[in-house]
Amino acid sequence: MTIDRRFLLAGLLALASCGSGEKPVFEPLDYDYLTKIKLDAGQLDIDDGWVPRGSARHVEYLAPSRPLKTLRKMAEQRLLTGSMTGRAVLTITDASLILNRGRFEGSFALRLELFGADGNSRGTADARVRGARVAKDDEDEDATRIDLDALVRKMMEDLNVEFQFQVQRAFKDALQSTDTTAPAPEAVETQELPTTPGSPAQQPKLVPPPP
Repeated sequence: MTIDRRFLLAGLLALASCGSGEKPVFEPLDYDYLTKIKLDAGQLDIDDGWVPRGSARHVEYLAPSRPLKTLRKMAEQRLLTGSMTGRAVLTITDASLILNRGRFEGSFALRLELFGADGNSRGTADARVRGARVAKDDEDEDATRIDLDALVRKMMEDLNVEFQFQVQRAFKDALQSTDTTAPAPEAVETQELPTTPGSPAQQPKLVPPPP
């Protein structure tokens, strides 16, 4: 998969600002341009209650785009519901960024579960990606933000691909088309029949379309 030009542009803008002595500027992350995933469900719930755990040095709060908010935004922009019944639950199970021995290490994970109208589970899809980037200077705030921004962007790019693959594999029969250009049904042609005194009212006659 080719690297998105948005990813390259954001990195160049950040580096240029840093080199000129100005504060780096980071382009907001957005996934509205990606293919939508339309689910056979009437309701979508997003569980973003994940919190950092363990004794590792978590640095999620230093990233220009916080992983938890970014993952939720991606889900909101890509997932659609297309039915009147059933429920889909998207859970953010990991949104961690840690500093470990001079490297920033990330782990992002999502779980999507579908429930039928009867409340029974129709299956789950799990997607996880990991990434790492050498910290140029973990004592410098701007350098840290540039490194974390680049890491989050790359991991989100990978996660979008992995998430779509896992969802399509797990829910082959529960995905709906998002194509809005489907052809309209052919019009029914009619032909009037001649009437004679006492005959019934004119009725339309179906005429097959030409070959």
